Amino acid sequence: MLKLGRTEIGRNSLLYQRFISGFTGFVFMLLVLFASNYYNFLINLVMSVITVVAVKEILDIRNMKSYKVIFFASMGFSMCRCLLGPGVWWRTCFYCYTLIVFIIFIKEFKKPSFNKKNKQKYLKFNIIFVYILTLFISVALGEIVAINNLGAKNSKIIGIFYTYITLGLAFSCDIGAYLMGKYFGKNKLCPSVSPAKTVEGAVGGALMSLGFIVCSGFMFNFLFKIPVNILNLAFLSLLGAPIAILGDLCFSIIKRTSSIKDFSDLIPGHGGILDRFDSVIFTAPYVYIFINFINIIN
Repeated sequence: MLKLGRTEIGRNSLLYQRFISGFTGFVFMLLVLFASNYYNFLINLVMSVITVVAVKEILDIRNMKSYKVIFFASMGFSMCRCLLGPGVWWRTCFYCYTLIVFIIFIKEFKKPSFNKKNKQKYLKFNIIFVYILTLFISVALGEIVAINNLGAKNSKIIGIFYTYITLGLAFSCDIGAYLMGKYFGKNKLCPSVSPAKTVEGAVGGALMSLGFIVCSGFMFNFLFKIPVNILNLAFLSLLGAPIAILGDLCFSIIKRTSSIKDFSDLIPGHGGILDRFDSVIFTAPYVYIFINFINIIN
């Protein structure tokens, strides 16, 4: 009988966890997308929860929980884009949040860099860091709602299709990169940032996302008679895959500089929300811009 070492068993267990979590997340995504066809506000609510959890992970790794004003202001502001949209109410929240952070930063500016009550030596840097990431994450994930609404102006199923390929682009690239890198990876992509990522993995991610996006186009065309422009859809994927990989690398830098492996242990086999949505944060604004300039629906 073949005996497996503890390392191999651990790898298989991790792969199994990733598969179960990924499949569960995929089914949940489909349920939310198609349920939003009847309950319009559902996708806003789900994305606001995801955004709040993502921002909380940033606050936690920078040990900002003890700084309650920044902590709760960031948490509160993060949900506004998904719930309120990019209109005047969100701009009001953005203005108020910026004022709060600016006042606190100025207050801390005259103090020494080391704060004994805070584990981080650079509190002023952490305030700026949290502000920028909170704004970036909330705006980027809010684009998911904007993409869904953009398509829904013509047909709710088109809104679902736009949202599906936006999330699918990032997730399929992650899966392809992980599997190809795990079994065939030899040449390091960026060892100083993430030693596990390989050139072969990046190529596998690009090919997986291309295959997934093109197949999704044919599927929606067949099931819902949406006149998808497959060539433009493939072009969206080819440009989007490097952006998804860049997002993964950028958040890997954040993890490395914060001396952590994962942002949290919320999702078994994956880590935190940011470990799962790091690529989405970069690709969602890209997809919104792309579909406004290039038609993927004839």
